[in-house]
Amino acid sequence: MSDPRDIDEDAILKGLSPEELDQLEYELQEMDPEVTLGLECHAAAGFRQRDQTKKSPTGPYDRDALMQHLEKSAMEHPDRDDLVPFTGEKKGKAFIPKTKKEIPASEQIVLEPSWRRL
Repeated sequence: MSDPRDIDEDAILKGLSPEELDQLEYELQEMDPEVTLGLECHAAAGFRQRDQTKKSPTGPYDRDALMQHLEKSAMEHPDRDDLVPFTGEKKGKAFIPKTKKEIPASEQIVLEPSWRRL
């Protein structure tokens, strides 16, 4: 049996078809996405996963036109009424904080001066 260190990985990769390379990339991604992409595990999901879409963009991205469209459609859409209208009525008991009780002087403990510093 030959030594695994003597295997020529470049020759093997050159012999793979594009579909086989995609499958290999997918398998490596599934094993450990952070190592494959070189990202920390705290990255957002969109950065941890590879792009799997084959579709080309449908048109140029115009942020201002998109924002205007969203604002226009939001203004045209009527607000929905609350299911339970707000009446301002308070329910339950009102909170009353507990008052501290003073300890009578006869029950107070006085420490020796040597114990006060500990």
